[in-house]
Amino acid sequence: FQFFFKVIYMRNYSLLLILVILSIFRAYPSSNSKKLIYEGNEAYNNANYIDAINKYTEALNLDPTSEIAQFNIATALVVLGTETNDTAKVNLAEQKFKSLVRSNSKSISRKSNFDLGNIAYNKQDYKNCIEYYKKVLRTDPSDDLARKYLRMAQLKLQSQQNQEQKKDNKEEEP
Repeated sequence: FQFFFKVIYMRNYSLLLILVILSIFRAYPSSNSKKLIYEGNEAYNNANYIDAINKYTEALNLDPTSEIAQFNIATALVVLGTETNDTAKVNLAEQKFKSLVRSNSKSISRKSNFDLGNIAYNKQDYKNCIEYYKKVLRTDPSDDLARKYLRMAQLKLQSQQNQEQKKDNKEEEP
C-alpha cells in the first residue's frame, strides 16, 4: 500500500508542478503583451501609427482577449485612416469599436462609444453620433466633452434637417 500511495502522491505532485509551470508560462505572455502595448503606446505618441498597430497586433496575438490592445489598434487605425484619407481603415476601426462597446470594462465601453460618436460626426451621421454620445453620458454623466460634442451634433442635425427641408420645398415648387 505504501508504494501505491507514493505513486499517487508523485502523480499529484507532478500534476501540481505541471500546473504551476503552465501558469508561469501563461503569465509570461501576458507580461510580454503588456510590454508590447507599452511599446505600441510609445510609437503612437511619436506618431508612428503603423508601428503602433504592429505592436498592438503582436500583443493581441499573445493575448487574444486583450481589449486594451484591440482598443488601441482601433484608435491608431482612426488616426492613420484620417491622416491618409483611408476610409477602409476608419471603417475597420469603427467595427472594432462596435465590438468593444459590449466590453465588461466600463472605461473601454465608454471610450469606444465616444470614438464611435466622433467617427459618426465626421461621416455627418449625426443621428448615430447623438446616440453614441448619449451612451457615453449614461455611463459617465460628468463627461463635459461628450456633452459638448452631443450639443454640437444636435445643432448639426438640426441644420442638416433644415437644409433637407429647404431642398424638398424647392423641388415641390412648380
